[in-house]
Amino acid sequence: MNRNIKLLSVILSIMIMLWGITSGFFWLNLYDRQIQDNTWLSSTPEEQGMDSAKLEQALEYIQQQNMAIDSLLIIRHGYLIFEKYLNVEEYLGHTQSNQDNMHSLYSATKSFTSALTGIAIEEGYIENTSVKVVDFFPDTTIENLDSRKKNMTLQHLLTMTTGFEWDEWTGDSAVKMLKKTNPVKHMLDLPMKYDPGTVLTYCTGASHLLSAIIQKTTGKTTLEFARKYLFDPLGISEAQWTYDHQNINHGGHGLSLTSRDMAKFGYLYLNNGTWNGKQILSTDWINKSSQTYNSFEDNVGYGYQWWTSPQSNIYYASGLDGQRIYVVPENDMVVVFTAEISNNLQLDNLFNSILSAVN
Repeated sequence: MNRNIKLLSVILSIMIMLWGITSGFFWLNLYDRQIQDNTWLSSTPEEQGMDSAKLEQALEYIQQQNMAIDSLLIIRHGYLIFEKYLNVEEYLGHTQSNQDNMHSLYSATKSFTSALTGIAIEEGYIENTSVKVVDFFPDTTIENLDSRKKNMTLQHLLTMTTGFEWDEWTGDSAVKMLKKTNPVKHMLDLPMKYDPGTVLTYCTGASHLLSAIIQKTTGKTTLEFARKYLFDPLGISEAQWTYDHQNINHGGHGLSLTSRDMAKFGYLYLNNGTWNGKQILSTDWINKSSQTYNSFEDNVGYGYQWWTSPQSNIYYASGLDGQRIYVVPENDMVVVFTAEISNNLQLDNLFNSILSAVN
C-alpha cells in the first residue's frame, strides 16, 4: 500500500513538472508571437482592438492636407498592426518611401542619447544624475566658471534646465556651436543666465554634452556604445550617426534609422525597458524619463530628453519636419511618423485621428 502511494506521488510529481515545462513554453511562445528574431510580427487592427476604417480615414486626412508623410507605423499590444510607406510623388513630387529607407531623426535623436545615458549609469560608467557636469572635464579650462556652472548636474542637462545663455528658437546658438572646432569646449565656456534647475530652456548643446560625457566615461563613441548596449540587443543592424570635429557623435541630432527600428525603440519604453524578455533599460529610468519636470505650455512638457503630454499620459521623441515616436501606455501603443512637414497642428490632428481608432 505504501509502495503504491509512493509510486502515485512520483507520477504526480512528474506530471506537475511536465505541466510546468509545457506551460512555460506556452507563455514563451505567446510572447514570441509578437516579436520573433527581433522582427515585428503583424496582426490586423481589429484583432488588436482598433478600427481599420478610421485608420483609413487618417490616410485620407494625409492626402487631403497634402502632408508629406513618408511612413506611418502603429504597434498595438506588441504587434505591428498598421504600416504604410506613402508614395506622395503624385501630389508633392517626392519619391516613394519604403521599409528599408533610413530617416534622419533630427532632434528625436535626443531621446536615444537620454537612453544611453541611463544605460551608462546602469552599467556603472556614470555614478548617477547628480554628478556635476564640470567634474566630467577635469582637464579642461572652463571660462565663465561661476558657482552656478559648478552646480550644474547631469540632471540639468537631461531636463534642459542648464541655466546656460542659449536661444534655440529665435537665435543661432545651435548653429554657432556646430560650427566650432570644439563644440564641447564651446558649451562649457558659455555664460550662465539662470541658476541650474530653475528655467526650462530647450538646448541642443545640452544633449551634445551628454554624448560627450558618454564617450568620456565609457571610452567608446556614443554610436559604438549604442551598438553594444542598445542597437544590437534590439536587432538594429543599420544605424548612422553624424559627429563633430572631435569625432563625438552629435547628442542632439544626426541619428538615422528605419521606421521599424524607430518603433522598436518606442516599444522598448512602452514595455518597461524589456525586449525579447531581456531588460535593456531599467524601468526606473523610463519612469524618470517620461515624467514632466517642466512645461512649455499647457499639456506640453519635458522629461529626460522626451517631450511629454502630462494631461494625456503620452510622451514622444520629436524631430524637425515631423519625425515622431509616440509612446501611449494607456492604450498599449506606439505610433511612428517620418515626414517632411513642419506643421505641428496637422501632425497633432493626424495623431489624434489614430487615437480615435482605438475601440
